Amino acid sequence: MTAVGLDLGGSKIEAQIFDADWALTDKRRVDTPQNYHALLNAIGDLVAWSKADQPNVPIGIGAAGVLSADGRALTANLPATNYKIVHDIRAQIDGGIVYVNDGRAFALSEAVFGAGRGHDMTLGLILGTGVGAGMTWRGELVGEPHSIAGEIGHVAAPLSVCRDLPVIECGCGRSACYEAYASGPGLSRLALHYSGETLSPMDIADQKSKSPSVQMAWEKWCEIVSEMIITSSFHIAPDVVVLGGGLSKIAGVIDDLAIAVDKRALANVKRPKIVLAEAGDASGARGAAYAAYLKGQV
Repeated sequence: MTAVGLDLGGSKIEAQIFDADWALTDKRRVDTPQNYHALLNAIGDLVAWSKADQPNVPIGIGAAGVLSADGRALTANLPATNYKIVHDIRAQIDGGIVYVNDGRAFALSEAVFGAGRGHDMTLGLILGTGVGAGMTWRGELVGEPHSIAGEIGHVAAPLSVCRDLPVIECGCGRSACYEAYASGPGLSRLALHYSGETLSPMDIADQKSKSPSVQMAWEKWCEIVSEMIITSSFHIAPDVVVLGGGLSKIAGVIDDLAIAVDKRALANVKRPKIVLAEAGDASGARGAAYAAYLKGQV
């Protein structure tokens, strides 16, 4: 056993154990509790299970959201907002952890073990219930593991792509963030706007080739995500954009986004390569585990 990664999600918490070759050797999953103290207990139980055979194994924890300057969490999908979650987890397990934003954990995992290997600047982009993002330079995170660097999902979408759309309040408290339109719920909002139907992302994937109004919603979503990628290019010029999350599994998404980026990008400027994640559901936990391994936390 080399390291352990915990992925804290809105619906589940999963602990994954990795060996010296960074292969997944064991995992355990529980439902995410809906109150803070039960959340700490669940994390403590999973850490105890993970450390049963090796008490000093490094522990990395990946979760959506950011930490304030005094360590308080701001997160929309965990019952932890305004709590000093890192301090409290360390007290719960009586040991050290590395706490990693989930988008940054994903980016690190893909840069080292997955589709970002061999590239200088990698942007990891999780398109799911929210929009998570992180960036790495030559296989290393830019900034600290819990930094907000690379949180492109909470940049406001420009008027050029959302002029005719309703202004949507984001879970972060801001309005018209990319996440409000580019996430899974955002895609469903676009479908409702254009078709008048309440559709899940998978419904949209199935119907976009059959319904002109649903196709319009899909094309608008691709336009918004492509603009998000172009915005990131102006700031960090990624060589590769690695997509993960549930929306990355929609058939044709890579080709459709590449076409949309090509339409909107500056002429004669190099476009980033857009690819799917290679590590799948293990990416976030593996990235958190690897960050802990690098920090040498025990």
